[in-house]
Amino acid sequence: MLVLGVILCFINIFMLVFFYLKITNSFSQNAYQKNMEKEVLKLIQDIRYEADLAISMFDTKQAELDKAIKEADKKLRLLNKEMEINKTALNTMQKLDKQVTNQNLQKESSLVNFGSENKLSVENPPLAASSQKTQTQEEPITIYTKRIIQDNAVKTGQGTVNEQILEMAKKGFSPEFIANKVGMTFGEIQLIIGLNS
Repeated sequence: MLVLGVILCFINIFMLVFFYLKITNSFSQNAYQKNMEKEVLKLIQDIRYEADLAISMFDTKQAELDKAIKEADKKLRLLNKEMEINKTALNTMQKLDKQVTNQNLQKESSLVNFGSENKLSVENPPLAASSQKTQTQEEPITIYTKRIIQDNAVKTGQGTVNEQILEMAKKGFSPEFIANKVGMTFGEIQLIIGLNS
């Protein structure tokens, strides 16, 4: 019984010393410092992780933004090129319209002049012509009619249309665009370009 009491007393003393040391280590200044260091290291790791995540997201967004800027620049270049082509086409069409208008005016003025000259020659024949007419009444008289001039006008007009088509084709306009502007079919435009290429 005495031995059992001594053993229990040693066990109690050992437990007392053990818990005392454990409690002092747990609540001591060194233990608090170690816990703070662990928390700070954990916080630093979390900050690094969040920073890496933010940097990767920033890089991704920057790459997307660069891609969008490149696409916008490409579209702007294409738009500027298309605008230049349209401007060139508009200038060409205006020049061609002016040329056609001038040619039509010249044809009309030549027809009017031709008609007036014929009228004057019929109404007021010169004396030499009347004397020649009296002398050579048996010779046939050749009169150039208006139809010859009209045929020539049609030919020259067709030539200008073909020249317009070839000029627009040389400038890089599509056959559909040329067909819409000239008022001919797509097949006719291709035929004219193919025959003159």
